[in-house]
Amino acid sequence: MKCKLDKCRCNVLKIIILIILAIIIGTFIYKKRVQKVKKSTATIEQLKTAQVGNTVKVSYTGKLKDGSIFDSSKDREPLQFTIGSAQIIPGFEDGVIGLNRRRKNY
Repeated sequence: MKCKLDKCRCNVLKIIILIILAIIIGTFIYKKRVQKVKKSTATIEQLKTAQVGNTVKVSYTGKLKDGSIFDSSKDREPLQFTIGSAQIIPGFEDGVIGLNRRRKNY
């Protein structure tokens, strides 16, 4: 397509169009990168270890030395509590501190 305006104006219009396209493409790429960072940040948050003040849900099975089970959350909802709030026995609470999500402790 031949530009009807003089060559200088035609070149200026081409440059302006290229700049606008670059801004649009740059904005699209930036949004995609921000979404990826948000996803990876969520993953990092899930891997944090349990600390005092965190509210956690724990599936558990309590066993005696002979292997007999005295309590379990297997047939009910996991136990939910805030670490350090004295809602459960201290020994159990101490065993949860430092655990990562989905980690088994024996």
